[in-house]
Amino acid sequence: PERVSTVGQFAVQVAVLAGYRVVTTADLHDLELVKGLGVEAVVDSSDTEVVEKLKGATEDSIRLALDCVGTPEAQEMNTAAICSSEGGSSTSSPLYRRQSRGTMSVVHVSA
Repeated sequence: PERVSTVGQFAVQVAVLAGYRVVTTADLHDLELVKGLGVEAVVDSSDTEVVEKLKGATEDSIRLALDCVGTPEAQEMNTAAICSSEGGSSTSSPLYRRQSRGTMSVVHVSA
């Protein structure tokens, strides 16, 4: 099973300290660890409805996604999780963003 990376843990902590609302994915064994890092919500990474659950936890308001996994599946999930109601585009780089004039309210860190 995929485990929480130190890069993912660090990214979550930095985002929380920077004032972002953070939602993330984690393996079932790591849910409590990740919750302890200050995330608003954590979804089981093996859940078949992970994107829908991330969107539901944030009322479809994810504006920024940081991929700490680096697989094509993680990139696809991050792109799909970004809010669809705002203009802008996502890229294939590890940082996905929908452009918005307001503040980015949610960061999703795939850890």
